[in-house]
Amino acid sequence: EPHKAIVGFRHDSALDMTAEKSEGSRRACVDLVREGAGRLRRLFDLIEREAQPSLERWLGLEDSVSLRGYSAPRRVNWRALEAAYMNPPANFEGLLAYPGVGPSTVRGLALIAQLLFGEEPSWVDPVKYSFAFGGKDGTPFPVDRRAMDEAAEMLESAVESAKLGEREKLVALARLGRTQTWTHGR
Repeated sequence: EPHKAIVGFRHDSALDMTAEKSEGSRRACVDLVREGAGRLRRLFDLIEREAQPSLERWLGLEDSVSLRGYSAPRRVNWRALEAAYMNPPANFEGLLAYPGVGPSTVRGLALIAQLLFGEEPSWVDPVKYSFAFGGKDGTPFPVDRRAMDEAAEMLESAVESAKLGEREKLVALARLGRTQTWTHGR
């Protein structure tokens, strides 16, 4: 994951397009842009109509695709998508570089990507665990080094008892060791 530090408020349905799990969704978003803004708008309108609850759904007679966390964005910058169509981006970062491609547009593309290609993005909020042991500035509470050490020992024990090959254990323990060194400032 690309994060070095995270600050924010935790949400239950945060779309995290930076997560490894979102790789397929990122690729699908770039592919969708190559379809053109007109086609995307028609797909989006179709999805919005389908998202309206029907009597069958309320009665439990209809199966629907789970779109956890999605709410159709109110605004999608169609001009930005048309510009991206005229000069297609090579990758997701290139798509984000287009002026006007912001959170709502990305959320709309991710929604279409999930429905058309089955590429579900990550909904794990990266802020969720960022202050699990406190914050170095004392916010939301001072760092609890003892709790950090206990968690590290528990993870080390889990790695030792896991049915992993010797190489995988060594790699996991080395990674854990680097984390412990960082937390103790050695």
